[in-house]
Amino acid sequence: MASKDGKAIQVIVQVHKDKEGWDGLGKVVDTMTEIGEENADGLGFHVTGPAGYGAPRGPARTA
Repeated sequence: MASKDGKAIQVIVQVHKDKEGWDGLGKVVDTMTEIGEENADGLGFHVTGPAGYGAPRGPARTA
């Protein structure tokens, strides 16, 4: 979804827990953050919602 002024976008991604459950979300969120930051072209990048809040703290979320 793009903002009306075209200066922001929102992307909604479903994240499914695997057999590791909530403990496995850290790897997924770290990977999403790495990909997002590498391709953000100057935009901010944040993982929020259940995955962002429920994933164990890792390097990508404590920077």
